[in-house]
Amino acid sequence: MNYNMFKPIHKRIEEISRAEVFCCFKTENNDYSDYIRLGVRRNRILSLAQARMRAWDSIVFADVEKPSYLWTNHLVYIYHGVAAKKCTYIDEQGKHLDYDFRYHYSLKDYDLIFFHNEEDYKNAKQRGLFKHEDTGQIVGMCCLDEVIRNNNPKKIKEVKVKHIAPEWHEKKVIFYAPTWDETASFKRKGQEILDALSTTDCFLIVKPHPLCITSTVGNSGLDLATFLEEKFSNKNYLLITDTPYEIMPVADMMISDFSSISFEYTLLRKPLFLFEGGEIQKKIADKNQYELLKNCSFVFKESNEIDKSYFTMKELDQNRIEAMEKIQRKYFSNVGNATEIAVSKLMERKIINPLK
Repeated sequence: MNYNMFKPIHKRIEEISRAEVFCCFKTENNDYSDYIRLGVRRNRILSLAQARMRAWDSIVFADVEKPSYLWTNHLVYIYHGVAAKKCTYIDEQGKHLDYDFRYHYSLKDYDLIFFHNEEDYKNAKQRGLFKHEDTGQIVGMCCLDEVIRNNNPKKIKEVKVKHIAPEWHEKKVIFYAPTWDETASFKRKGQEILDALSTTDCFLIVKPHPLCITSTVGNSGLDLATFLEEKFSNKNYLLITDTPYEIMPVADMMISDFSSISFEYTLLRKPLFLFEGGEIQKKIADKNQYELLKNCSFVFKESNEIDKSYFTMKELDQNRIEAMEKIQRKYFSNVGNATEIAVSKLMERKIINPLK
């Protein structure tokens, strides 16, 4: 599962109850180091084969493509993003059908679904995707509680001390978070973007989609880690491969694509450069949502020439601020308080019981 979505709930469950939580991850060669670094104890990580054979009170997923289990009392689903991405599946007659990933057909299998906002909840319910009348619950994004907690001068300073060398603490911080598909900035302009940023007097944080890490950067012949090491000779960069939420508030500006992390960054009311690439409309299921994100952003395209002066710090005008406020109202419920609400929902269902 996408552990970032579950981590705050996991930590809170262990604080207030005697419930035992075990985790199962899809990894190559059973390498769980990324998750251990995030705080998961090794003796609480099971292989898929081990997990399937045990009896569970509840099984939580943060992706709709779930494996089958032999016994369980509750199936719980946590949405892992708000971006309305278009997907295709093959129905029982072999027909290819497009759908909005937020309203995946397999939601019907779940006993409890944690929605990020009221709009997605209402739309899923209207589509008949609830197994029971009370299946859907509006919770919010628990992982964003950390973003809100860290978005103040004291915490930003602490996070900088933890992750950034002292000589760069007073420099502007740029956050590059590319996603992965044929329309995304990494494939279309990644080498140009990183070349330009390497000549900028700033500190760069890169949080890529996992497939960006294993692919080459443009025509350089280098993978991302090697490219950054060679280009940023002053070591003024940080490549993060796990959670972006601790460090996100440190950034003064972000560069990204149409993805959930772009929507999340608007909560900080800071400048966002949004790449609009190629046939982007083919991957978007909700055009109004995309237009709203563009209204928040400084949009650039493949035809734009990227040089060292391109990604200068911008001031947000009132129209962009209002668009960001609208995104928060529409797509992010209970900002900063979602974890407590999620755990309360689990207690209401007696999936977990608090300590006496």
